[in-house]
Amino acid sequence: MATAPAKSVFLLGTGYIGGSILQGLLNEGYAVTALSRSPDKAKELEKLQGVTTVIGSLDSEEVIVKAVLEHDIIIHAATADDLPSVKAILEGLSQRAESASPAVYIHTSGTGVLCQAPSPDIIYHDKQPEQIDSLPDSAWHRNVDLLIKNAVEGGKVGKAKVGIMLPPTIYGLGTGPLNKLSIDMPAWIRESLKNEQVTLYGPETHIWNDVHIKNLVPAYITLLSSLLSSPSQPSDGLYYFAETGTHTWHELGRHLHSVLSKRGLVKKEPKVDEKPAEGAAMGTYSRCKAERLKELGWEPEGATKQTIYEAVEDEVEAVLKE
Repeated sequence: MATAPAKSVFLLGTGYIGGSILQGLLNEGYAVTALSRSPDKAKELEKLQGVTTVIGSLDSEEVIVKAVLEHDIIIHAATADDLPSVKAILEGLSQRAESASPAVYIHTSGTGVLCQAPSPDIIYHDKQPEQIDSLPDSAWHRNVDLLIKNAVEGGKVGKAKVGIMLPPTIYGLGTGPLNKLSIDMPAWIRESLKNEQVTLYGPETHIWNDVHIKNLVPAYITLLSSLLSSPSQPSDGLYYFAETGTHTWHELGRHLHSVLSKRGLVKKEPKVDEKPAEGAAMGTYSRCKAERLKELGWEPEGATKQTIYEAVEDEVEAVLKE
């Protein structure tokens, strides 16, 4: 069985988050094998020096298992909620030879899992994994997180060292070769442009943490370096929050209105909808503290100090260029 070099990463997901991680890994001297859905996309990715591709989807079990067996580092940044791809990764980890180097697996979840906290005033700490594990199994992303947690605790991942990254609202323009835009803010911008009005979702006091994509990528690099150097699975749990600030959706919406209004793109004052946006984070609550990554040396705002409010102008401009 061919084995990739020690600093070679198998990366699932090359969009907004994954593409930015891809560029960050290349900057750090890693080679990357990226899962690509199509030959055309693969060609675009392989224009970057240090990138190779394998063709397949998140449902391509054999492709994913094979890649896990051939790489010591696996990063899943495609989606927090895809069970088949995570099952394939865990299967690959379980099949790795006892003589092989310990693998590192970083899975991307999200702090949407905290939206079912009993109170919007509770702040979750990643140094208290039992606090996170008290969340209901029905919480966003929790089914996948539990699949990973149970595999690790059940000794079904061989010698692999595993971490679950939980970013909050991610903002700012991505640095990868393909998708530069996040999900929440661009969707809100498009909706506001269509309606010529910004909707302020949920209660005015609901707070979310946030992180700029340029500060999130170093969080992954920090976690990867730590897991690579750790002799075994860290004893203080699987979870790592990555946050640098907070916002309320109403304040952010009013700022979005101001930006769009100055461009003449909204004609009416914002309207309030006391319910959260359907199927989205806007209007919900999610509060956390990124303690573990900071102890490992991650410097929040190390790459940029641009706040989520300051980034709105850039994201509006990017959406208008679509």
